[in-house]
Amino acid sequence: MRWPILALLASTSWALGPGVTVQTEPVRRAPDGRRATVGVPTQASAQRPAGELAPDTGWALIDSLTLHRLIPAGERLAVKFDSATERLRDTLLPEFLTGTARQAVAVAPGWLKDDLEDNFRRLTSAQQNDLGRLIVECPDKRYYDEVCFQVAHLSPVAFMNLPPQLLVDNVQTAYQIDRELSFVDIVDYGDPLRGGDYYSTTRYRAIASGETSWVEIPKEIYYWWVVMPKITDEQVKYCYDYFWREYLFYVCDSGYPLLQEKLATTTVLWDGEQHNWQNRNQGYPDTLPAVAVVSRWVAHTLPEAAQPPRPIEPIEIARDHNGNCGEVQDLLCAAARTALIPCGGVCDINEDHVWCEIWWQGEFHPWQVDLGGGPTNIKNPGIAYDRKYGGSKQVSGVWDWRNDGWQRSVVGTYSDVCTLTVEVRDSVGRLVDGAVIKLLSEGWGTSEQWNAIFGVTDRSGRYTTTLGDWQNYYLAVSSPLGQHSGGMIIDSASCEPGTHFFYACSLAGRLDTLVVLPDSGPSLDRYRLDVSYAVSREAVYGFDCYNANGANEYALVMSAGAADFLLLDRQGFTDYLSGREFRAAVADENQNAGNHSLPLFRTGDHYAVFSNQEQANLTAFLDATVRLYRRGVGIAESVPGPNWPSADGSRLTANPNPFRRAVSLRLAAGGPIEVRIYDAAGRSVRVLAVGRQLSAVSSFTWDGTDEHGRAVPAGVYFCRSGDREAIVLRRAE
Repeated sequence: MRWPILALLASTSWALGPGVTVQTEPVRRAPDGRRATVGVPTQASAQRPAGELAPDTGWALIDSLTLHRLIPAGERLAVKFDSATERLRDTLLPEFLTGTARQAVAVAPGWLKDDLEDNFRRLTSAQQNDLGRLIVECPDKRYYDEVCFQVAHLSPVAFMNLPPQLLVDNVQTAYQIDRELSFVDIVDYGDPLRGGDYYSTTRYRAIASGETSWVEIPKEIYYWWVVMPKITDEQVKYCYDYFWREYLFYVCDSGYPLLQEKLATTTVLWDGEQHNWQNRNQGYPDTLPAVAVVSRWVAHTLPEAAQPPRPIEPIEIARDHNGNCGEVQDLLCAAARTALIPCGGVCDINEDHVWCEIWWQGEFHPWQVDLGGGPTNIKNPGIAYDRKYGGSKQVSGVWDWRNDGWQRSVVGTYSDVCTLTVEVRDSVGRLVDGAVIKLLSEGWGTSEQWNAIFGVTDRSGRYTTTLGDWQNYYLAVSSPLGQHSGGMIIDSASCEPGTHFFYACSLAGRLDTLVVLPDSGPSLDRYRLDVSYAVSREAVYGFDCYNANGANEYALVMSAGAADFLLLDRQGFTDYLSGREFRAAVADENQNAGNHSLPLFRTGDHYAVFSNQEQANLTAFLDATVRLYRRGVGIAESVPGPNWPSADGSRLTANPNPFRRAVSLRLAAGGPIEVRIYDAAGRSVRVLAVGRQLSAVSSFTWDGTDEHGRAVPAGVYFCRSGDREAIVLRRAE
């Protein structure tokens, strides 16, 4: 948008050459002008609060439309007020999902629907149909949530060669294994057949302060770190006709331990304390906790250091019986999830080491089995071998590998850290979302630059991460708006623990810009549009540094989003679509929420537009309600009374609505009644009942005819109960 932006552009000077930074913070610049400066960046100002809508006195509601939509970057949604029919309808936003995918979203848990729809949107129609059928036709409805979560959160690229049935087999095996383990239970909440926010999680028998008790983990940890079928960089597939969860539990080579047998008598998960368990020539006593049993099983399955060909798929690793830290990491993580223990992979690529973390009691903890059948270390940050803990390394980028490719910096667990914030703007100074920030550092024992960690800028154009101290760091930025190479932005001599560095850069390209002029005039006092909206969440997309070709593309969802809102007449809407400057009666830029009530000052069609057009890589999750009022005719809304028994607070209810042949009406609370149907102009169409209501709830049926038995046309009608309340009825074609 332009009217708030013009002032910004008039007062700010931008340097636009490649490799030239844009100084936007009052912090010290390094002498060469290219390094990151020291200082904590200021925070963006908070969104202004939404105003209150005007009271309804004197106005009659004639139509309303409530929407929940995902608006990807570059897209927009419009609600049109058709002045000829006095109706509202949505337009502009294309349909991204197939019918089968829509059915799958409908049966998903409420808390998961948006994520599932967003990932479906990024798949082909054939993939949507295959995975949608997998969900809808799932043989055990208890698996709905787990199957939906996998479809919602695996990278779109992972589905290219993934057999869909594997996702059901994965969950079915987890439930089967659950019945055989004593230290863990899968717990299901809610009823998938009734919908709502049903979910599953796991609970564990664990030891805390010497006492044994059951501890339940958050559902997000269960889905991400127990259920998900992808460990690190392997392809999700069957191997030797098995998926790894089934193979690792039920199959072993001759002379090697069977995980099923070793866990059969295990009764507790862990005591949450640091341990060093020796594994060579050790057995599996009943007192051994599950984390130690799984670790020892890995050590006994991989008794030798790595030899070619060094596979990355857990089953192939288990069958080769050798491995270094990479193979041990993959097998330990897969074996832990097989045993329903929440576990993820951790990588320090630049220092040539990887290991695992276990989630417990609100945080992740280090977990490693040394190569060659060595000991197990758990909750010991020294496994990264950083000098802080007596090691020989100075770690750089250490990150937890979420199953879709998102990298969460965990270097603070293993080393002292500094912090870096990178800000990206376009050629005219606009903040750029979705730019991939690539941070590199020298590899272990070499001067070559290796990828350390990747991230992505948010709506504020910024990405912030922690990094290991006393290291050199190099920057590259990638975006559809251009590339930027920052070279070395932090040198090891200045990389002191606790320092916050800031680096700003600009790209050669330019984001779309809307040129908006104000529009106003005296009210015609005939129609009014009320609009309420909120952007509850938004998603930005990136990929990890180990699969730099985008093979692990993730969606990072943030809890508050924003969008532009415009209220346009017909000419303004035409100009807006053509890319010309246009006039708007209302123009909100980058607002999280808003309420507007506007009596129209021109005749003809009008449009309420929710735009994500100016963003590069953000999807907005929008909730909006648009109400159309007309002055002096129709049925005025009234406030529901206090004795309303229905769940939504209405005295008068209708089902189905919209309807084709007939609609059933229910009226609650006693007293004199008069139930009457009106058309959109306020004319009485049919009287359904007059008299005293004798029962607590009375039922009526309207068959869509007037007082003379003639069928009324499709459109908006009102049912009113005396002076109590009116509801909108819609008769479909």
